[in-house]
Amino acid sequence: MLRAEIKISGVEPRVLDALHAALTPESEPTPRHRSRVEVVRESPFILRITISSRDLSSLRASLNMVLRALGALCKSSEVISQARSACNNRL
Repeated sequence: MLRAEIKISGVEPRVLDALHAALTPESEPTPRHRSRVEVVRESPFILRITISSRDLSSLRASLNMVLRALGALCKSSEVISQARSACNNRL
């Protein structure tokens, strides 16, 4: 069994909450069960994502999916923060 693990720390707990909520549906079993994604909140400040797979191609596909989702969530968070700052500066 092949395995990849991603640990995220050093960000605000609310960001980890959003990441956890967004990635949890991906941990549901798939019909073919070639790979498995586990999303665990180790503490208020650490999120662990573990991907297990029987073969390299499904591990790579699942890892790409998780990394793209993380990238999109981080970019969205950045855009929202910039918009809030712009609104606060106008007040």
